[in-house]
Amino acid sequence: MGDGPAVAPPVGMAPLLLTFSPADLEQRYEEWANAGLLADADRTFLILAMASRAVALAWPAAGAGGSPGLALMMARAAWPTLAWMLWAAADLGLRAAAGRGGLGAWRTPLVISTRFMTTLEAGLGCSDAASGLLLTALSPRSLLFSALSYSGLWSLLIMALAQPLPFRWHIPVHAVALAFVAINAGVPTCAAASCAGMCSQCRDEAFAWHTIDGMTSLLDGAARACLEVTFGVGNLPGALEWTVEQPCLQLVLFLQLFLGFLVASYFVWLLERRSRVEFIWRAGLGAHAVEQLPAFSCVMHGVLTWVAFGVTWRVLLYFTPGSGTWGPAPERLRAPGGAAGAAARNGSIAGVWDWRWAAA
Repeated sequence: MGDGPAVAPPVGMAPLLLTFSPADLEQRYEEWANAGLLADADRTFLILAMASRAVALAWPAAGAGGSPGLALMMARAAWPTLAWMLWAAADLGLRAAAGRGGLGAWRTPLVISTRFMTTLEAGLGCSDAASGLLLTALSPRSLLFSALSYSGLWSLLIMALAQPLPFRWHIPVHAVALAFVAINAGVPTCAAASCAGMCSQCRDEAFAWHTIDGMTSLLDGAARACLEVTFGVGNLPGALEWTVEQPCLQLVLFLQLFLGFLVASYFVWLLERRSRVEFIWRAGLGAHAVEQLPAFSCVMHGVLTWVAFGVTWRVLLYFTPGSGTWGPAPERLRAPGGAAGAAARNGSIAGVWDWRWAAA
């Protein structure tokens, strides 16, 4: 009695971490992904990031009038950025030596190392110099510019999306990056006495707090509407009656946690899932494979993200530290009427692209 044809083992994919079973299929996918589109994207990102950092560092040095002392002082202050550029050059050299086919399992350690250098750079306050060129299309007085620049959000988004890690690695690595950036960049920013220049890239202290009040009013209003619609708490006495006592810290932590971690992680998960399904079909295992997410599931994920927006905002109100140095701005700097007054004068979404003086 002869042996029948070999039957391929069924393909399984973990719903959250997205790992394949059997294990050899997972290894085949990693080799396919690391040597394909991800390798090209990594090289392009590293080259563009090095070029933008070089120009961002050379521009102020050129404007210093050729003073060697001032140029040396700038180089010392920007040492994390210089270290990042040296590491990126070494990374490109290793990739060139390994070749496209030889990169394989080395991509994940290389990307984790680059994440570490980017986290160090952002946490020590050098990310604005590196990414400033990419933000020049926005008005320096806009809420969007302020949200991306001073909070560390830009660096968190770049780390997650420019060089995506496998999701099972992304979560722990990005969580460490989030904690480091929040502790070493977000909290000191709001602990600063004046919050000038760090919060809004503006010399005027009053404008810094008008920016914070404006952003807080938009997000707080959206969170209240979300909780009222999704949970029906609008008719419960006192359910929506809260005040944001530490607007700067609340704003920074929310942007970092919700947009920089939760939303960015969802897009990493979604893109990797699509990539894995494509790999299964290319490998001829379509009969055993899971399908791409249907449109209904994507809509449901969008609804859950909207709910998470309101819940995250409300939860952070309990955990935002109440230290006096992190509290409300001095009244002479706040927009008249605070966040609510700024929203009433400027409209709920007016000023997202160009937030004008709320006190004018």
